Amino acid sequence: METRKYELIVEGLRMIKEGSLFVIIGSLIISIASIALISILPFSVFSIQHTVSPPPPVPHLIGPIQYKVTVPIFLMNLFGIYGLIIVIVTILIGAGLSLYGLYGKIIPGAERLATADSRYSTAYSLLKIGYLGGLGLLIIGVLTLMIIIGVFFIVLALILLLIGKIGMALITFKLNEDYGESIMLIAGILFIIGIFIGFAEFIAWILVYLGIGSVIKIVETRVQQYQPPPPPSPETPVI
Repeated sequence: METRKYELIVEGLRMIKEGSLFVIIGSLIISIASIALISILPFSVFSIQHTVSPPPPVPHLIGPIQYKVTVPIFLMNLFGIYGLIIVIVTILIGAGLSLYGLYGKIIPGAERLATADSRYSTAYSLLKIGYLGGLGLLIIGVLTLMIIIGVFFIVLALILLLIGKIGMALITFKLNEDYGESIMLIAGILFIIGIFIGFAEFIAWILVYLGIGSVIKIVETRVQQYQPPPPPSPETPVI
């Protein structure tokens, strides 16, 4: 019975570790793409303005001067439009990786922890309700943003997402309590700070990825302790 319990815990911890890596990579991609978006946005805005309201022709410009003016504008338009598309696609890829890590790995991993040890049930419930409910309400809020009720859904979604962060913090606190891994304690504190400072949450995920490896080794050692000894081999009869 104890062996199965620790096997479930190891399985859940490995899923959380894999999920945290996806979240880290996705967050990095989103951050880099967001910086690129800020750089490209002036070109894309200029491109749209130039397309919608082109400047009036200047009849007195001769050929060579007109060529020098037209080509840079065309290149800036091209750079702005295609650059904006590439950045948006990159952000979507980063968001997809983060969502997969959270909903495809971390939440199912926390479920395994709660199945193996009921003391993780409260943290798992907060994590599941917060992130799943928060994502659902956020989608509804964005779709209904044109009416007033959409703002209400978005605010409620943000509150639920904060509850999800608290659930993840409780899991790291519990892992530190059970297995004495101080990195998990620091990660939990950073998850709480991340409610107010977003960068702290990113550091927390890095610490989860680094610290959870040590926790897995401790749990695997306990699994080996509960392994029953192999049955004695039958003695070879002497002829």
